[in-house]
Amino acid sequence: MILDICVTSACNLGCLYCSEGKGTIDQSRILNSKIKINLQEIINFIERFHVDKVGFWGGEPFLNFSLCKQLMEAKPNLEYLFYSNGTYVEKYLKDLIHLNNTVHKLIVQISYDGKPINDRLRLTKNHSTTSDQAVNALKLLKENNIETCFKSTVTADTFKYLFESFKDVISYGVTYNPTPDCFNKYDESKWFTYYNDLRSNLLKIAGYIYKHDLKPSLFRWFTDERAICQCGDGYVALDVDGYIFPCHSAMYSNLDHKIGSIRDIDIDIKLKNSFIRYKKLNQKLNCTCDARFCMKCPIGAYQLNDGSYENRYTTKNIDMCKVFKISDQVYRSLLYAKR
Repeated sequence: MILDICVTSACNLGCLYCSEGKGTIDQSRILNSKIKINLQEIINFIERFHVDKVGFWGGEPFLNFSLCKQLMEAKPNLEYLFYSNGTYVEKYLKDLIHLNNTVHKLIVQISYDGKPINDRLRLTKNHSTTSDQAVNALKLLKENNIETCFKSTVTADTFKYLFESFKDVISYGVTYNPTPDCFNKYDESKWFTYYNDLRSNLLKIAGYIYKHDLKPSLFRWFTDERAICQCGDGYVALDVDGYIFPCHSAMYSNLDHKIGSIRDIDIDIKLKNSFIRYKKLNQKLNCTCDARFCMKCPIGAYQLNDGSYENRYTTKNIDMCKVFKISDQVYRSLLYAKR
């Protein structure tokens, strides 16, 4: 099982689109607090349900690094992943080097969207940019043989910066895989412009890949991958109050996806019932679309379409099906050109 742990709800940044910032559905979660259950309760859950991978989330997980470190030292046989903004990597670098040589596997994922987008959206609470810190974090981790990557996000109003962001990210030797943001709301009258921006920038990316004879997979949307999340099926998330959800995003859903508390006596039964529920939901995510790549989200599907895509994958603000169909049209053209 994969277990994501929200070790703190606090964050040192004020990113404009962050689900744990101004766009959060439940503002009561924005607390400067650490997780309210103790280390032994987490260890008991890990051992009881045979967890082999642990992800540390926030907020910013390095704001509760002491708990993360204690768990890693107590259970070194597991795989660990930090979802971080990178601003504390230098401070804790010696600890990370030590842990990298101690645990089964360590990955530190740095949130970085590509400089043109990052400088507009990922800001400090004083509205300063954070691109340099993110890039420096990636370099430090690579220099010390700690596995790392960038985690990028793109909002509809920044589709126009997609090409420049792609070039920036791949210049650091990593793949560009932007996740479309689902929290910001947009004026529908602007969607014609957003779709045009998306198409023109995807064409620029394809042209750049073709001209420089690069692998299309450097831009992950140009791959043959129909991803379905493990939401609720061998993957759960733990929030700061000790409640378990089918995935990290479900914590911020306006529907009640709460499975139960980690302290519930019958949590094993609740987890089993949850797995059955989301496995059935995942089975409804099949569609006849021939797009080679898309990111499917059971939570998003459930919220809008009562458990099925109804031939379209939409969130409250973005038509994901259309986004990935546009991408696929460009991808097919690129494959044809490279023959």
